[in-house]
Amino acid sequence: MKTAVGIDVGGSTTKAVVLRDKKILKVSEMPSSDPLATSIGLLGKLVMMMGCSLNDIDVIAMAGGRSRQLPENILGLRVVKVDEITAAGTGGIVLTGLDEALVVSMGTGTALIEVRENGRKIRHVGGTGVGGGTLLGLSKKILGISNINLLMEMAEKGDSRKVDLTVGDIVGGGIGILSPDMTASNLGKVGDTSSQEDLAAGIVNLVGEVVSSVSYLAASKLGLEDKIVLVGRVATLHPVLKSIQRVFLSFGAKVIIPELPEYAVAVGAAYRVLTEIT
Repeated sequence: MKTAVGIDVGGSTTKAVVLRDKKILKVSEMPSSDPLATSIGLLGKLVMMMGCSLNDIDVIAMAGGRSRQLPENILGLRVVKVDEITAAGTGGIVLTGLDEALVVSMGTGTALIEVRENGRKIRHVGGTGVGGGTLLGLSKKILGISNINLLMEMAEKGDSRKVDLTVGDIVGGGIGILSPDMTASNLGKVGDTSSQEDLAAGIVNLVGEVVSSVSYLAASKLGLEDKIVLVGRVATLHPVLKSIQRVFLSFGAKVIIPELPEYAVAVGAAYRVLTEIT
């Protein structure tokens, strides 16, 4: 049985997995610096964690924007580069066991990926520039905070309804398919006395609602409303997920968050390469 190391070379964090068939054996991550040095460091770390040697690894699968800078051979192991959209889409169905899905890959921005026939057909159907980068950008400018974990802590304590205008605020009740408590204008109620915590909650709610609304529209067009899979680092942020799930629930859609969603690209890259060499 073949074994692959999948590495997702991101702008801020590089993530790696050891995959055998569809089984994840080990995972690890490091802050991204030089792509080659980080990849070698993660490879060595995983080998040590498993108590094996490089000879027990058959291939390295690379994905992520900065993987293009890497050579075709690292420490004597063959490197195969996998397109990031293909890797994310594949990772989404491998982690969930589905044979088709709309995979929503939430990183710096958000990509929407249609996956069919157990990954044999993968299509990038669109997305939005709103994502993790938006969270950090607005947080830095509005709150003076650059730490995502601190932003999430503040958002948990805040109330987005104190800074967002709801449908009820504007029309006094529901309208169309929207209930009175649905957002009509993100951050539309911000005032001079709005608290930092409420502003944090509003920023998080904005990102969650944009991502979920765009995802639902794509899923409904594709007939995948009950198979929306969230992956990426943002899918691990509980306050964002609460906002996303609230929107999907209002539309009657089903969202699936697999274990280890932040490793989907690395998992997908490794699995694509393993199925090609097995």
